[in-house]
Amino acid sequence: MEQDILDNLVVFLDGSYDSEFDLFKKIVESDKVKHFVKDSYYEAITAREKEYPTGICGPVIDFAIPHTDPENLVNPFVAIIKPSAPVTFEPMGMAEEKVRAKLILMLGVNKDGQQIELLQKLMSFFSDEAEVTSVMNETDEEAIKAKMKAALS
Repeated sequence: MEQDILDNLVVFLDGSYDSEFDLFKKIVESDKVKHFVKDSYYEAITAREKEYPTGICGPVIDFAIPHTDPENLVNPFVAIIKPSAPVTFEPMGMAEEKVRAKLILMLGVNKDGQQIELLQKLMSFFSDEAEVTSVMNETDEEAIKAKMKAALS
């Protein structure tokens, strides 16, 4: 994985979000993320989520991996969001039930091929009960960054 994206991990703990779109708005407007994205990012990620939902019922927890096209970025980043209560996402693919995501990784990938590599590493992470449990039990932002950086390296 390219080092630049792993240097730009940001963590949000215990936020309250009314919907996935409320989450996008609050994260994009936050001081931690707004310098990574262009003004077009919120509209782009919202439009993409409506057309291609990113909620996944995982083997350990339900999660979501929202992302959009690189032209909406200033710099690459990954926002790691552990909300105070699960956020409802539409399911990816043909699943019919809504996904109550307990962990959301909002991706800002700007290099060809990097998104596929990152998604593969994330799917491996979300299949590993020990790694997921370790991150979900963690309350320190720097420790979460370190664990996610190790998982995605």
